[in-house]
Amino acid sequence: MIIISLKIEDKTVEFIKENGLDTNKDLRASVLESILTEKFHYSIQSEDFEQFGILDNLRSLFVPEQKLLLLNRKLEKDQRTFILAKEIGFNVLELKIRPNTYSWLDFGSFEEILNNFYASYFAGALLIPKKQTLEKTSEFLLQHTWEPKSFEELIESFTDSPETFYYRLTNLLSSELGIKDLFYLCLVKKKNSDKIQILKELHLNHQQAPHANAMNEHYCRRWIAVKNLHHLKENETLTDAQISHYKDQGVSYLVISTSQKNPFSDGSNRSYCLGILLNSQTIKKIGFIKSPTLKTINVGVTCESCSIPDCEVRQSPPIRLEKEHFNLSMKNAIEKIRKQMIDDR
Repeated sequence: MIIISLKIEDKTVEFIKENGLDTNKDLRASVLESILTEKFHYSIQSEDFEQFGILDNLRSLFVPEQKLLLLNRKLEKDQRTFILAKEIGFNVLELKIRPNTYSWLDFGSFEEILNNFYASYFAGALLIPKKQTLEKTSEFLLQHTWEPKSFEELIESFTDSPETFYYRLTNLLSSELGIKDLFYLCLVKKKNSDKIQILKELHLNHQQAPHANAMNEHYCRRWIAVKNLHHLKENETLTDAQISHYKDQGVSYLVISTSQKNPFSDGSNRSYCLGILLNSQTIKKIGFIKSPTLKTINVGVTCESCSIPDCEVRQSPPIRLEKEHFNLSMKNAIEKIRKQMIDDR
């Protein structure tokens, strides 16, 4: 994966030079639109998806038969720019098998998932340059005190989109800084609802402790990303971090999260978070790991599978855990009876 990442970085640098692009925060979407229309023969138009009901939340739709890219009129500047950069990525990297919507639900094969990742990687590399990002991120990691404002300023120096920065940082920490065990999550909370959903997730190296579940269970409210969503005020951006200790798995993560209003719905909010597995190597690379402003919190994955006995924010009894314990007790009892019957004979 690292070799592929380096190849994509090289392809991006080559593309920037070929097209004389000045890659910084002010790179305009119109420049990328011109490249798509003139070099790759796209037709691009903004569309009011609201007339199609649920498609109001769709960011983009590519119609390959006509090389037509439809963009949601609700897109913010940075979101529009990222989608255009990603489309360029599909073409520069010659990725033929691909999803045709921005949604992570529109995947028909593993190859589509992989190619979507490559195109997204290209977009991040195009919009957030590697060298400057590594320099500033390394400086940030050397700080001895965790300060949310410092991390927000780091994001703002490259983009107005926390989502784009978190995704780019996930790539670079792994390929360039040797921090291999990472996860990236995007969580969403709808207006007037306490339900939290994981909308996107990316695990590097192997699946990390926090992950989506398909059982409609309650995600741990001690997660910093979930706490941010519940504390977020109108038109606010909220950044914070904590060390999350997964008691049942015996592992800890540094988790940094930024939450903000989701522009694609009526009042729902999103949380983006990056988690770094703490071990002897990663601890040496994070200067603020012992900062008094960084709390260590015992967490679970979902309430239904969590063994923390005194949780003040539990939303459901540990029914899955209790069932597992019951099944184990039953197996032990059966084995005890079986052994006794054999011994008696």
